[in-house]
Amino acid sequence: MSALEPSPITGASAGGLYAAEDGGNMEICIITPDDVVAPFLRVTGQSSSELCGVAFNPVGNRMAFSAQRGTNGSSSGGTTYEISGPLRSYPEHRRHAPRGGSR
Repeated sequence: MSALEPSPITGASAGGLYAAEDGGNMEICIITPDDVVAPFLRVTGQSSSELCGVAFNPVGNRMAFSAQRGTNGSSSGGTTYEISGPLRSYPEHRRHAPRGGSR
């Protein structure tokens, strides 16, 4: 994730946080329970857009997000995407360990 400001951060039921970049590399990054930040996905061909609205279905195996201006760079060109998984998951004991405690 670049130094650009991310959109709001979304927590997944399987663990981990997801942040969509406003501009930049057009990436959604994951922040793991171990505080590792890594790209989860990158949208190409939409350099005039911004990613936003990361959401998961209740089961946690489908993610939806939007590109605000799509490929044409216009406010009417927005696109919504869905990704189905399995997506990342973390063992229960790692999801809820206190910061600085044993994991």
